[in-house]
Amino acid sequence: MRVDKDIVKHLGISDAARRVTAQPLDRLPRLISERCLEGSEGRLAREVASSYAAGTSVTAETFSMPRKGFGPRPVRLLSSRDRVAYDALVDKLRDSLPAETRSPENWSTFRAFGRPGSDVTAKYLVTLDIASMYEFVDHSALRSELLIQTLDEEHVDAVIRLLGEAFGTTRGLPQMMASSDVLADAYLGVLERALLRHGYALARYADDFRVLAPDWGTANQIIELAAEVARGIGLVLSSEKTSIKKASKIADEQAEHQEILDKYFTAARADLASFDELMDWYGEPVEGEVPDEETAMNEAFRRVLKAWTKRKQGLSIPTPLVSKALRSLRSAPDRVSDKTLSQLVFLDPLKLSSVILYLRARLDETEQNWRTTAQLAAMKRQSPWAKLWILSYCADLPYDDQSKYSRRLLRWAKSQLDDEHEVVRAEAAWTLAQWDALSERQVSHLFGSATAITRAGIAAAWGRTGAMPSAPLSKAISGASPVYADAFSWGGDQRAGDAQPAS
Repeated sequence: MRVDKDIVKHLGISDAARRVTAQPLDRLPRLISERCLEGSEGRLAREVASSYAAGTSVTAETFSMPRKGFGPRPVRLLSSRDRVAYDALVDKLRDSLPAETRSPENWSTFRAFGRPGSDVTAKYLVTLDIASMYEFVDHSALRSELLIQTLDEEHVDAVIRLLGEAFGTTRGLPQMMASSDVLADAYLGVLERALLRHGYALARYADDFRVLAPDWGTANQIIELAAEVARGIGLVLSSEKTSIKKASKIADEQAEHQEILDKYFTAARADLASFDELMDWYGEPVEGEVPDEETAMNEAFRRVLKAWTKRKQGLSIPTPLVSKALRSLRSAPDRVSDKTLSQLVFLDPLKLSSVILYLRARLDETEQNWRTTAQLAAMKRQSPWAKLWILSYCADLPYDDQSKYSRRLLRWAKSQLDDEHEVVRAEAAWTLAQWDALSERQVSHLFGSATAITRAGIAAAWGRTGAMPSAPLSKAISGASPVYADAFSWGGDQRAGDAQPAS
């Protein structure tokens, strides 16, 4: 696609480039193809400006990640260059669009809306949720809404053309990007206004709606209206998450979580503060040491994880409490068992990112971390999203040829060079380069079959191997783009930094 030079000139491309290279996509680790460009934002910005002013093709790849409920979630990943252009264009529209719903303050307001004791209450509370919204956003309907809100035809049309090329269809928004969240908020304004026009009081956070109803009949009418309006813009309500409840029965979720945790805390503290029945010669029992608050809380969180993974009948442990438990145990003296960590991921594949962050926090347990990661990599149900998390973590582990777990992961990482998703292949290349296990032949094949999505990351991996800039493959890679040349140099700098003795 081509964007008029005057439009390109006034875009905040440099700011967008800094965000893309420094911030990971939502629910993903920082990918090597973005990491390697940190410090080269100026060069990236100039490439974006020149390529879009002259005319270019938008490059994107689809991979899957787990989601709550049935089936994987398809994620459309743009190249770094196209993400910068997308962010810069949406930034031009942002100030003219309604306030974004995703904020901590709005979350608190949304969660309290309609509950007893809040400012606005009713007998019934209707919860509405859109199913797979980002996959089905209609570009024509989105254009109409954006024009209504911004009156900015030039930037709106540029955004719509970019989306059309990225998806190859007239539907869809790239997931896990803040710019897409902005557009999605505007898109859902159509449904929000329809409900407001009928006089319904509501609150919204992202694609979750809470609507007040005075009676059961009105509650059902709200759902019918919402379904009809949603269909008009190509969306459908989620049957799992759309519900009607009496407002009086809706307890504060945070209070529920705390009540459950308090029960585990009380039980853990009682068990830890055991009363030793050993008797001395004077007939007095010896009292054990009372555990401190932190020790008891760690034990409570450990029991929460164990109970959730066993799924004991009658237990109702909310998923957010499980995530909180794993996060809180990062610094606990005792390590969570591999069995528990693996079972967490088996039961809920989305928990993998939380498990990886748990391992990252326990830097001194290198061999145990190798063992846990090897078990995670060996799991049969493994999405591309999961592979990205595991590979990203492996790249930070110092390879140990004496460890059988290191050797297992080395074999696994090599097998990922043949993955059908180039973003996985690039992460595998970087991990193998970190372990001095990436060959020139592999890099040549990877770079030749890659697109702009991962070529910078592969260039960085080749630089990390210690390849000389004068080598033929180095010249071929660096000559393909100044951005790739910077990535190659960045990889070499990482190797040089690793070789320096610790101060």
